[in-house]
Amino acid sequence: MFYYIFLFCWCLVILRRLFFNLSVWQVKEYRLSRMIDYLKTDEGKIKVLNYISILKIICVISISITQKYFIFYIIFLLLVFEVIVFIKEIIYMQFIRPKITKKVLIIMFFVSIGLLSFIYKSFISPKDILYLVVADIVFPLIVSFVVLFFWPITVLIKKYYVYKAKLYLSQFENLKVIGVTGSYGKSTTKEFLFTVLKESFKVIKTKGNTNTEIGVARQILSTDFSNYDVFIVEMGAYKKGEIRLIGNMVRPDIGIITSVNEQHLSLFGSIEKTMAAKYELIESVKRDGVSVFNYDNERTRALGNKTKDKKVIFYSKNNNNVDCYATNIQVHEDCLEFNINKRDSVKVNIIGEYNITNIMGVYAIAKALGMDELKIKEGIKKIRNINKTMCLTEWDTNYLIDDTYNANPDGVIAAINHLQTFKKRKKIIVFSHMIELGKEVEHLHEKIGEVIDKVCDEVYFMDIEHAEYMLRGFINKSKVIIEKDPKTIFRYLQKTSNAVILFEGRDSQNILNKIDVS
Repeated sequence: MFYYIFLFCWCLVILRRLFFNLSVWQVKEYRLSRMIDYLKTDEGKIKVLNYISILKIICVISISITQKYFIFYIIFLLLVFEVIVFIKEIIYMQFIRPKITKKVLIIMFFVSIGLLSFIYKSFISPKDILYLVVADIVFPLIVSFVVLFFWPITVLIKKYYVYKAKLYLSQFENLKVIGVTGSYGKSTTKEFLFTVLKESFKVIKTKGNTNTEIGVARQILSTDFSNYDVFIVEMGAYKKGEIRLIGNMVRPDIGIITSVNEQHLSLFGSIEKTMAAKYELIESVKRDGVSVFNYDNERTRALGNKTKDKKVIFYSKNNNNVDCYATNIQVHEDCLEFNINKRDSVKVNIIGEYNITNIMGVYAIAKALGMDELKIKEGIKKIRNINKTMCLTEWDTNYLIDDTYNANPDGVIAAINHLQTFKKRKKIIVFSHMIELGKEVEHLHEKIGEVIDKVCDEVYFMDIEHAEYMLRGFINKSKVIIEKDPKTIFRYLQKTSNAVILFEGRDSQNILNKIDVS
């Protein structure tokens, strides 16, 4: 009887761990480099080798040395504890699970086959229950082995889809393709472009956050482009060569690089490699095509200056010596006003002064496509903040700004600085974390700490691992509360009135989910 109860508890624990491990691999896009980077963090280390795992390892070693099988009862109690935690997570809908896809189901099937061998071995005698405990301890390795086993197959499938998509797309000779990439701002620019260009063209864009070669290829193969004039393609990458794959597949007529910064620096290795990776878009633009660069970002400016074999257009929020620029900028709490190239004023119902730079990039592309000036301005007036990117809502007497989509250094600083627009309100930030910053992680957190200290009256920092670096930038540390639990932070915020609260980073979304803004 003990064996069957033990096995039942073990199965529940393994199911919980399977969901978690697959979820992490899925979030990291099944990339070994991103998983290794995650395991270097305190969160990754704790999740893989927590105190329960350490106790189990000690128990297994003790059983092997002493042959004292009563130790199994200690392991059983640990399993029961984990089962209770799992049940609690299910009741409160807090347990982590992957999005169910064909790939997830295949991995789950083969992991299950491997686990059955451990269960079979454990049937024979009490001491063979040890096989189950060993399987529990090494379970992350089992999942990782199955994921990596399918990696070569996945690569071949991707190449097949990319090849088919390239052939298919080449049939639509009149279709204009616009490639969009950058360390940040590419999703926003894509959405803004779509809004403006559809004033004059039939436009289609890559869906949601689709920006990988397989995602783009699948969308291409499922689309009839005969009804469209323009195809906007967002291109992302975590290493050199990935944007080139997408670029060679779609062969852009226009390419725009919105920015280059330290985002994903730990994966690229250096800022120079990041620049080279983004520049692959420009290298894939047709010879008679147009290359568009953000002049306000020194690295994209350098890339534009070195481009000699294609037409180059620069855009800027700050410099009126380039092709497309803004003047007479007025930043309000809920909108932006500015002039384009010293012409008529435009009012846009979005927030975040940095978005003017994105709009100027859109204006540059629209002009390159030959759009009428009035049509462009009509489109610009219809632009709105995209979901989870500087979205302003009201909560009782407070304003909330949802900027949880993606926390990158420049974007975070720009969002914090926007809080200064709210002159008569208390300024609060809830900040989770920035990931994959490599060797710049300490410096960038300290830099952001300095900006927060100057602007904000109250700070809730959810990233315990990097709190030390952030605090180095503060003169007044008393305004900082380091707290990981969303419920606790929510209780603090419920006592707040007449404030503007900025939510930065994806983990802070858990607090926003608790707030009723209806």
